[in-house]
This record gives sequence, C-alpha cells and structure tokens, in this order.
Amino acid sequence: MFKELSSNLGLKVTALVLALLIWLYVYQSQGPEVPRVFFVNVTARNLTTTPDEYIITSMSQATVTVTLVGSKVLMDEIKETNVTAYVDLLGKEAGVHQVDVQVNAPSSINRVSVNPNKLTVTLEKATRKNLPIEFNYEGQAPYGLTKGETTIEPQEMPVAGPESIVSKLSKVRVTINLDTLKEGENKLKLPYKLYDNGDEELSEDDLAKMRLNFQTVSVEIQGKTREQINIVPIVPRFTGNLPPDRYNMATEWVPKSVTISGSYDVIQKIKQIYTEPFSLNGLVTTTEETLTLEVPKGVVLVDTKNTKLTIRIEPIATKRLMIPIDVIPKNSNYKLDNDRIWVEFKGPSSSISGLFTASLTIDITGKPPGDYVLEVKVSGIPDGVYITQTPKVKVKVF
Repeated sequence: MFKELSSNLGLKVTALVLALLIWLYVYQSQGPEVPRVFFVNVTARNLTTTPDEYIITSMSQATVTVTLVGSKVLMDEIKETNVTAYVDLLGKEAGVHQVDVQVNAPSSINRVSVNPNKLTVTLEKATRKNLPIEFNYEGQAPYGLTKGETTIEPQEMPVAGPESIVSKLSKVRVTINLDTLKEGENKLKLPYKLYDNGDEELSEDDLAKMRLNFQTVSVEIQGKTREQINIVPIVPRFTGNLPPDRYNMATEWVPKSVTISGSYDVIQKIKQIYTEPFSLNGLVTTTEETLTLEVPKGVVLVDTKNTKLTIRIEPIATKRLMIPIDVIPKNSNYKLDNDRIWVEFKGPSSSISGLFTASLTIDITGKPPGDYVLEVKVSGIPDGVYITQTPKVKVKVF
C-alpha cells in the first residue's frame, strides 16, 4: 500500500497545491459577499473642449454615497482612493442639466450602486477680465521708520469666472501691514481680495467659482528713516571776557528758536542749536552781530540759518552813600558805635546814577548781652550793582 501511495508523488503534490489555489481564488471571488459604503466627492470631466469656455456655478450635491458589494477579503483591501465619482459634461453648454453620476471602482467588485445617481449641474459661460490692483495700509511703522515707495506685481490681476460674477468685479485690494516694516527693501507675498462695483468683498461661495492664476501678490515696499521735525532753542556761544571796566547789561538774540528736520534717530538727540563762537574780548559799547547757526550732521535748518545778537554794554561806575542801619528786632536793647555808615557801590553807570539809598540791617535776635562785630546785610539795590566790601559794625547788646 505504501508503494501505491508513493507512486507518482510529485504529481499528487502538484495536484494538491493547485486544488488549494483554486479554493483560495473561489473563496476570495466567490465567497460570502459583504457591502461597503464610501462617501465620495464628485468631480467634473470633459467640462469644455476650449479652456475656460464654461464654468460650473452650482451642483446639487458635492458628495455622493457609493456602495460596493463583493467578497469580504477583497472589500477589506479597497482604499477610499480606489473609488471615484464624476459627472461627464461632454457636449454640455450653458444652462441646467441632469447628469448621471458615474463611478470608477476596482474591477473585482461584483456590484456598484450610487445615491443619488443623477445630479443637477448648472453651467455658465466663462469670461476673463483684468482688474486693477489697489493697496491700503494698516498698522503703524516702528518708531523711526516710515513707508517709502511701494510696487506690486502683477500690476493688474487676470481673473476668469462666470460672466454673472466677473461682470460685477471692479478691483483687487491688497492690505499691507506696516507693523513689521524694516529699514530698506521689504519683499512680501500677500493675499488679496476681490471687490465688486459696490466695494463689497466677493463672497466665499462666488470666489470658489472663480479661476485665479495667482494666489498671492508680490509687494515691494521701502522702509525709510522717518523725517522728524522739531523746534529747538538757539544758544549763543561766547569766548573771551569783557574788559574789567565794562558790564553786560543784557544779551538778546532773535530768533531764539529754530525749526529743524532730519531722520528720527538724529533729530531726537538734538536739544539745542549753537551759534558760531562770538568773542567778548575788547567790547566796550553795545554791539549787534548776526551769527551763523552751526548745523549738526544730518540736520536741516528749516526756517532760518542765523540769529541776530545784541549785547548791551555799559561802563562800570562807583558811588559811596551814607546809609542808616536798621536793627532787628525793633524793640531790642542795644547800642551801635555808628548808626550810619559809608557803603561803596559798583555797577553799570545807568544803575549807579539812579542809586540814592539802600537798606542796611543787622540781626541781633537771640543774642545774649555782650559786645559783637556783625556784618551788615545790604539789600534793595538794582540788578548788576554790588558792594565793593561787606561793611561791619560794633554793637553792644544789653
């Protein structure tokens, strides 16, 4: 019997393998059937033979339900990308159409059903238009910078879409945010929006029906150092000194301030503008002089480049006056060696000539009885007048 089993063994093994393969094939293709449901987006095919001839403006559904039936083994291997749905618009013109939904699925599937099996598709004549591009700004440039020249590419935006939409479009608008502006050249890729004749932004639904060649606009904007304008005081610069017998009664200059401009970084550091140096050496009389203003680097003088300086100079004169001394407090018990003393005054001649008296006081408040030598306080004299020597008096306090 072993001989009978072992005879033609190779042929018998081959037959067994073939039987197993046939069984597997039958099990996969003819085994128990199961359904599988797919939700598939619908695309359009053969929309036009001429580019941009027609555009779908509406479709009753964007997604259909596709049910496939086949053996479980094969169904488990199917991926969602293996199933597609479409409507064939070959030969369709502008108008409303009822179109069959067609499905592409693996050939091993036994049955295919789609719901709905027809869609309502509206086609509209397509048209093109070039729209002007305008831009506006938002935000604020960083301190010290300002926007310079702005260029946009393309300068006109080609758009295509349904004639009912395109005919109402008037412009493309780009918004440029200045908050991030940098000095020098700024190259940006910015989105844009479409606007109709009423300056209303195109809705998202209508925008989806458009065919746009550009998704962004190329913008180049220059960041410039900001020009700053400020008003600062004019300060005369002097060298030397007046002769010892002369007094400067007053120094005046007109104008006292100047408007300057320049870059923000420079102007914010300028607190005053100086004149060229003016020498006081040898001046004996009132003098007028036009002085040129010194201009720091990067600064422009807007309204004037000089100032007129006037120095009122007088000779210094002296005068001696006999003046009584007042004692504080008034009700004190005291005795002065001299209740009137000579005081020498010095100052501008015009002030000295009008000086006829002054106030002399000593203060003995809180002093215990005894003999004192006290400095005399001098007051009530004009500006520029001074005493040549501080007087002192002897006083006895009781």
